Amino acid sequence: MQAAFIPKNLELELKTKRGKALIDSVIKDDKLSDEEKLKLCPHQATVGMFESRSANSALTGEWLIYAKHKGQRYYLSIAPHSQHPKDDTVIYNRMMDRCEIFFQKIIQAEQWS
Repeated sequence: MQAAFIPKNLELELKTKRGKALIDSVIKDDKLSDEEKLKLCPHQATVGMFESRSANSALTGEWLIYAKHKGQRYYLSIAPHSQHPKDDTVIYNRMMDRCEIFFQKIIQAEQWS
């Protein structure tokens, strides 16, 4: 997770029911003065959103693409998250084209040893 990904994570969390509930809980709290609400809303819109997203294991950043083999991770690529699922398919297909044959050869070689 890098700082450059914080704005996107905040934006995504604000669109969720959880994120909206964080802001609503402050606005609808009759025990808070308007001044307190003005202080708490920005906190919830930033720190609260980030903590909520983190607690739900929903932080996003980049794809770290790796293969597991015999308990080891082999890192193959890093790629930015896309805006459309079809773009993720392009990333997947590119990695399969470049790596699938290599890993099949490793697995086949180990079966014979």
